[in-house]
Amino acid sequence: SLWAHRFLLKTDEKIDLFITPSSFLRTRLIEWGFDADRVLVVRNFAEPPEADSEPGTYGVNLGRMSSEKGLDGLLHALHRAGDPPFVFIGSGPVLDDLKTLARALGLERTEFRGQLEPTEVAPLLRRARYVALPSTWDENAPLAALEAMAAGRPLLVSRTGGLPELVEGGEGLMFDPGDIAAMAGHITSLMKDDDLCRALGGRGLARVKGEFTPETHLE
Repeated sequence: SLWAHRFLLKTDEKIDLFITPSSFLRTRLIEWGFDADRVLVVRNFAEPPEADSEPGTYGVNLGRMSSEKGLDGLLHALHRAGDPPFVFIGSGPVLDDLKTLARALGLERTEFRGQLEPTEVAPLLRRARYVALPSTWDENAPLAALEAMAAGRPLLVSRTGGLPELVEGGEGLMFDPGDIAAMAGHITSLMKDDDLCRALGGRGLARVKGEFTPETHLE
């Protein structure tokens, strides 16, 4: 907040318009004193591949592996849900700790694929059942979520930052940050219910095609 006020004083006469990729960040800037008429939401975009919402066989998390991402809680939720298949894509400072925790929890169906090229990530997403983003801090508008929606995958997200905006139309399921029991319950539902996955994933794919395309972003 102090940084924002200093930034505002320095830029007030030099910048005509501030652009944010989420309503969450726009609201935060206005709370910090930015003029609402000069803060506009312009969503990030994803390139929709040839995708459908037919359910895959495993859950996925992709992105930087750091403590604020809530991945230790996700491992506990997977344990509580009975060790369903799950794939982690990415690297970061807590990767080794997560591998150790997964072994301690006896998660035999959890894989860590490390950092992959985009061409390797795309087919893994298309074969996934859902994408989990269990952050414990305020995410803004993560591209990983848009990529999941563009692949027709349901989102499983924590109720923080800009994440709720991405599932407000029924594109996924939410839980409070750190609520392992609720996360595990949603994981169980997603793994068992094909119709639920199709419905959530289909809404996400339709929203990307309608709101989060390169053309919409450019306009």
